[in-house]
Amino acid sequence: MELKKQRASDIPLSLREKRAFLNLFHNVSAKSLKRLSPSLLRFVLHRALKEPTNKPLFLPMAYGKAALGEQINLSIDPTKLTFRLHDWVHVGERLYHVNDYFLCAADWGPALNPIAKTPVYIEAMQLHSASLDYMSTPAYENYLKRLERGIAPTRNKAALDTIEKINLYFERFINLFNSIQTHGLVSIEKARRIATNLNSSSAIRSWRTNFGESNLGIAVGPTGEVVALPGGQHRLAIAIAMQLPSIPVELRLIHTARLPDTKNISGTEWLKKIEEQLSSLDRQARHQ
Repeated sequence: MELKKQRASDIPLSLREKRAFLNLFHNVSAKSLKRLSPSLLRFVLHRALKEPTNKPLFLPMAYGKAALGEQINLSIDPTKLTFRLHDWVHVGERLYHVNDYFLCAADWGPALNPIAKTPVYIEAMQLHSASLDYMSTPAYENYLKRLERGIAPTRNKAALDTIEKINLYFERFINLFNSIQTHGLVSIEKARRIATNLNSSSAIRSWRTNFGESNLGIAVGPTGEVVALPGGQHRLAIAIAMQLPSIPVELRLIHTARLPDTKNISGTEWLKKIEEQLSSLDRQARHQ
């Protein structure tokens, strides 16, 4: 099985709404299980692993996060993240969003995007080189040329179809640079407390986009390689441009090739194996 990229513009609204409902349901369910019956939560995890591995992505991420708690919080050198998984993928006609699952049994190679080739990364590097003088960057000039040709660039699901919106986009980018320069790259919860101007909706950023922000996520592949998950690409690009030594991340997706055979072990033993993986990743990060 291979995960293949699917354009976000091709995703029907009905599927997006269904995804939002299911994620809400699983988040509430996972938190309730953790509070009322941790043993039942372990059973849910173990049962998911015993299912036939014909599913490319499975086990809603909320259950893995609830079972492992703070252990999924790690630190990593941002320059080690050179690829990002595409957000929407498909296997045959079935569509998936990679942020919704904790386990992957498919080859995700075809769904990887080089971070250094993404527009946001290029913009961040140009801004950093220009000492945040955005009007002197090639990216800004390119935006103006596209606007003249009637091809408005899109960022954060909003069309930058006026000079004012383009300027607002870059000014927000600079505010994020300055916030990270002052406070470091912190959790999204702390960022909202210390930089309220980054939370407000505007002509270039809706309340839905702000509400959907999450901490930077990573996935661990079959051979232990670490890749970025969708979301937070501006924050990650800034961290790389500023050469921050480490950034906080959440481990939210694991390839099943990194896990033990689950046929003859209990849910508790399986969780211990996952914890060993996390400890190994944490030690690697500390010695980078």
